Amino acid sequence: MLSRTSFARRVALASAALTGIALLGSAPAQAATQTATPVCDNVCVLDVRSGAHADFDRVVIDLAGGRPVTRADESDSPSYVLPSGDVKDLQTPGSSYLFLGLQGAGIVDTTGKKVYTSPDVVATNLSAVKGVQRIPDSEGQVGFGLSLGSHSRYSVFTLTAPDRVVVDVYR
Repeated sequence: MLSRTSFARRVALASAALTGIALLGSAPAQAATQTATPVCDNVCVLDVRSGAHADFDRVVIDLAGGRPVTRADESDSPSYVLPSGDVKDLQTPGSSYLFLGLQGAGIVDTTGKKVYTSPDVVATNLSAVKGVQRIPDSEGQVGFGLSLGSHSRYSVFTLTAPDRVVVDVYR
């Protein structure tokens, strides 16, 4: 018959061994699901996401390979001009619109593979941001149009670690 100490020690050793086996068994699966950072001629635009905060709505454009020069222009019109010269409208209606140009950015890597993973049009249920739409890019620039609801002002800035462009739209 085992003493309580010996029994507890054997249970602890068996548990540790099973945990080690489980960790060893899962290591290759974890390594296989990790993705490498894409390599782009300029900055890679990876995706766009949005969310509500206490006093503002935030749109984040995730990047790889640095931060682009970013331009923002507010407009009362949903219209934008394609590189071909055709005029199109953003698909999500708003009270006003904010157009972003990310100079020195692209959505494909150096092999030509598309690295941008978000849908081109994302409608939101936020009060200040009604939708975000990727505008077909011209050479060396990716554009986004934000359909806005009621808001007082906006702020556009970049952050690092990871690289991203952030747009805060205040209610």
